[in-house]
Amino acid sequence: MHIHKILKWLAVASTVGMLLILLGGALVTKTDSGMGCGRHWPGCNGQLIPDVITAEVLIEFSHRLVTGAVGILIVALAVWAWKALGHVRETKFLSAMAVFFLIAQALIGAAQVKWGQGDFILALHFGISLISFASVLLLT
Repeated sequence: MHIHKILKWLAVASTVGMLLILLGGALVTKTDSGMGCGRHWPGCNGQLIPDVITAEVLIEFSHRLVTGAVGILIVALAVWAWKALGHVRETKFLSAMAVFFLIAQALIGAAQVKWGQGDFILALHFGISLISFASVLLLT
């Protein structure tokens, strides 16, 4: 398979993954499952993998797993795109934006879990997630 075709599939997978993160975050908020793992991060209720699974734990922990997996995809996409397509002006900027806002949303999400920052921080977290999604989509 041609190397750029694999890069394209990685980009599509990253974009779909970001959409799943956004939908998962909305589900966490809508079902009030944000405290499903307690105030523990990155673990869940003091464990790496929770042994007691409630609906709230399932929703919150699934969101964390998807976010971690997609985060790895996005970093791989950004590095690969930078190296393979760095001569295209927008590529470097969008690669940097995708990684920066991915890290920002993860840190804000972790802060929300650890310290319960309230509605403003939750809205900021969602807004940054949208910027991260847009960066990945445009990079794709």
